[in-house]
Amino acid sequence: MAAPKAPRLGKGAAVALDETVFGERFHESLVHETARSELNARRSGNASTKTRGEIAMTGAKAWRQKGTGRARVGALSSP
Repeated sequence: MAAPKAPRLGKGAAVALDETVFGERFHESLVHETARSELNARRSGNASTKTRGEIAMTGAKAWRQKGTGRARVGALSSP
């Protein structure tokens, strides 16, 4: 199997391509899946969640323990 050279490489003879590699049917979905897999593997993966120590909140009790009708709570920075 032969393919013409790219115009930017200059004029010349055709490039010989291996029939066992380039003679097969083109699988667009397989190429897409492989490309997406490679791009996803390159992602930095820097997602994170702040801990209760990293949140800028006071450590004081939010409201009193009894009589408000709300749930018990210690600090607003707790998860």
